[in-house]
Amino acid sequence: MDQYVGIPAAQWNPSFSSGLSDKWNIQLFSAGVSVRNNYAFLIQKKLTNLFDSNAEYLGVPEIIEGAQVPEGASIYDYYYNTKNKYLNLQGYLSSPGLILTLNDQWHVGIWGNMRTSVSTRRFGYPIDYYHFDETPFYVPILTQPTTTAFMAWSEIATHASYKQDDEYNSSWGINLKLLFGHEAAYVRNVTNTYITQLPNDSFRLREANLFYSFTTSMLDGSSRRLQNNGKGIAVDLGWSRFEEDDDGLRWRLGVSLNDLGWISFNKNAQAHHLITSDSFTIYQPVYLDTFDIINKAQQLSNQVMGEPGASFIGNSFSMATPASLQASADFRVAPGFMVSAALGLSIPLGYYQSRIQSFLTVMPRLETKWFHLAAPLTYRLGDKLRFGTTVRLGWLIIGSEDLLSWTAAQNKLNGGDIFIGIQTGGLNFLEQNNQTQYYRPRKSSKRVRCPKF
Repeated sequence: MDQYVGIPAAQWNPSFSSGLSDKWNIQLFSAGVSVRNNYAFLIQKKLTNLFDSNAEYLGVPEIIEGAQVPEGASIYDYYYNTKNKYLNLQGYLSSPGLILTLNDQWHVGIWGNMRTSVSTRRFGYPIDYYHFDETPFYVPILTQPTTTAFMAWSEIATHASYKQDDEYNSSWGINLKLLFGHEAAYVRNVTNTYITQLPNDSFRLREANLFYSFTTSMLDGSSRRLQNNGKGIAVDLGWSRFEEDDDGLRWRLGVSLNDLGWISFNKNAQAHHLITSDSFTIYQPVYLDTFDIINKAQQLSNQVMGEPGASFIGNSFSMATPASLQASADFRVAPGFMVSAALGLSIPLGYYQSRIQSFLTVMPRLETKWFHLAAPLTYRLGDKLRFGTTVRLGWLIIGSEDLLSWTAAQNKLNGGDIFIGIQTGGLNFLEQNNQTQYYRPRKSSKRVRCPKF
């Protein structure tokens, strides 16, 4: 929501580029990743410890009481509660991009991203580690419908925004994106199912109604490389209203719909539907001995439905992008000091979709053209309130919504995030009295009412 950044602001809300004061804004590089879960955590660790390639990881259930734990070992444990479990990962890597100011009303731009998204929803607590482990053999556990989805894709975005010159500046913006699907997979359990733990790493399912699909290009060891296995389109739509004066932005309200789209995977793709009303037993070592997913799908189909190809329903499938509704408000409290609030809600576009984690954030910040320091407080659905920071020094932007996970050992480290970017804005050369000025004066958006005589 920084008024001096270009492409990141336009990705958040396409109409926000209308507030740019530079003739052009170039993004040289940008990357970020965020991952959270409530299934497992590291004990007394911070994110920098994960860069130790020699670290030894030990699980609390594996440590015998009274045993000597190796010095420096990373100890992990599992949450033990009655909450549904989730996993959410969002990552991106941006190519160079550009936003141009055509005039006081129009901005246009283009950029590219590589993105990945993983989410698990409504993973019932009865099959988390401790509940499942403590349930005796031959005792059925009722599980609820759940969906796990993963997608990796690239996108080329073209951008346009228009500012209406009225009493309060109203702006509209759009990002139209061409998508190239690389890899994807989903598993959706449609019905409530009883699962029973058996000896020898086995379990029994009373029935099954399971949809699952996957791409195979990265699973083929002979040709493991990034490929385009599908195409799609997506759109971001944004609206905002704001007021400026000689000191910059006074206030701004904005609403946007982001990532409304889908990708159709029709190359190196398989879709399956496994359905039976009979009970069947899964012996885990048989399915985990090798990672040949095509062979395992045929093996499972043969065991449950009587034929290796019985579950196969096609060589293509579609997945929706992680759509969201976002709203934000920015207010200037004092010169150079802003307070912002933002709300992001995940929008379901079907069963086969990796989704974002809905969030609410409040962010006070110091902001000038060449410096920005923010301290966001963020709550994500299913998580806890976290304190972060964002710093912009000239062209460099770096930040995290969970500062403590980088700086201090956490009792329960269950994820983290970081983003970094390098961008530059153009200087405007305005000739006045034969002297070159390196600034662009902002026009007040308040209309001057002339007196009538």
